[in-house]
Amino acid sequence: MSVLYETLKESRIEAVRVNPIKVAPGLGAGYAAQGFCKAVPFYHSAPGCNFLSKVILTQHFMEPISTAGSDIKETALIFGGTKELQNSIQKFCEKSKPEIVFILSSSIPEVRGEEYSSLLYNLKTKYSNIQFIVVSTPDFQGGFSEGFASLVYQSIFNLAEGGEKTANQINFIPAPYMTAGDIDEFIEIAESFELQTIVIPDLSSGPDGSKEKFSGMSVQGTSIEQLKLSGRSTATFTVGASMKPAGDFLQDQHNVKHIHFDSITGLSGSDELIKQLMLLTEKSEVPARIKRLRARLKDIMIDTHLLLNEKNIAMALEVDHIAALKSLFNEIGICSEISISPRIDTQMKMDHSIQAGTLYDIEKKLASGFIVDAIISNTHGKELATKYNIPLIRSGFPITDRYGMNYNINIGYKGSIYLIRELANSIKSV
Repeated sequence: MSVLYETLKESRIEAVRVNPIKVAPGLGAGYAAQGFCKAVPFYHSAPGCNFLSKVILTQHFMEPISTAGSDIKETALIFGGTKELQNSIQKFCEKSKPEIVFILSSSIPEVRGEEYSSLLYNLKTKYSNIQFIVVSTPDFQGGFSEGFASLVYQSIFNLAEGGEKTANQINFIPAPYMTAGDIDEFIEIAESFELQTIVIPDLSSGPDGSKEKFSGMSVQGTSIEQLKLSGRSTATFTVGASMKPAGDFLQDQHNVKHIHFDSITGLSGSDELIKQLMLLTEKSEVPARIKRLRARLKDIMIDTHLLLNEKNIAMALEVDHIAALKSLFNEIGICSEISISPRIDTQMKMDHSIQAGTLYDIEKKLASGFIVDAIISNTHGKELATKYNIPLIRSGFPITDRYGMNYNINIGYKGSIYLIRELANSIKSV
């Protein structure tokens, strides 16, 4: 989980501030689960993991979020915890009537080698109308993006079915950093090409506050039926390196064409998205709305060029998120000499401006006199930005001190316009 703490050295009253940005994979999986209809993330973990995940997810979405857990005790650690896990899941199923239960296997059961086949058999025998999916999310393997991607992959692996292709139906598997606003924008772009989209997971219709009755579970989001139909789509669009395996699986197993993007932010990324949509639909004319947005993006790039050119933006985000923003920054002349991620993806190692670390690594640079014009980070970057009087642009997960952030748009021509506008106005106001 994200943690903020201080270690004080009594001698010389010297304070060493440690501010991690790494989010556990179990929380990333719990976040992704909110985009599935009547689904619950069930943490097979020690006491506290489930509670902390629920608190952080609720703070981020500002909506009641349902999670559950087995709360592994000492006896389960020694002798195995599947019996207690089964009893806990059964109690939850009887009370809440979910349609999908994602069993998130944490570090303790992963280290001791928990065996789930008999558990799944017993549960499916008793609850034939509920899908039970095990997702491996130990803290020692990756972080937020890995947990998010693992849950999405397992949902497709377990439920996607092949068959005759459905004309004009595509899948969209968004990157972990994408918001409800991003998903809405992609759907709208696809609709302008007369395409219907299955989003996996659909966080635009999940925890959005539209529930008429109280329920911690999302009553919308991607349904089991949509997951099954995803194997019959004509193409799958994935964004971000962490989501590529899910698209590859649909292509290899169900012959669904896979179109992958590292980024659909910025002019070139957005152009490539439109190009691929035109090729897929065999259309020769770009919709008028798309042309208008592209012209507006070029206009704001010109308007802000003198202000933003050679400005230095520090980023503390997940790797996929950094890659998307860098594609935009390169087009408008912004430098990002400090880019911190909880981990470094193999394909990003060649970019020496990206390093694994924490917000403390940015603070060390600032303390040495390094000039930074703005910081892009989640809420945990607030203290650092305030201390050095640097604008903070909130992005990523979690964001707990602003309203409506889930409706921000960061992709396509429209999202790129919004990002440039926010960057320019934040820097100009200082």
